[in-house]
Amino acid sequence: MQDFLEQREKDYRIAKRLICFPMRKAEKYYYAFQCQLFEKNVKAFGYDHIATKAKARAEGIQFHAHSITMGYGGYDLKRFNSKDEMFGFVIGYNEAMLNNKIKEETA
Repeated sequence: MQDFLEQREKDYRIAKRLICFPMRKAEKYYYAFQCQLFEKNVKAFGYDHIATKAKARAEGIQFHAHSITMGYGGYDLKRFNSKDEMFGFVIGYNEAMLNNKIKEETA
């Protein structure tokens, strides 16, 4: 069990580099993983006409308490009223991308 917890903490520290606000609850591991997956999806598929795949790869993505931005203080992909709203969006986006990928593989 200790090895599992140490691995989760290591994975969290890697994913936390994208997140620019404190996360203290037990769900921090889940949310950090979801943010990391969101960044991976945007780098693979793009997000909009400004956040293209190439630009996302070059600048990266950061998560703030009320926004998701390109690079350090760059273009806001989306703004939110709270970090809970942001996490809901990120999780929904990831689920949609997963469902789209599964649909393509079965077609």
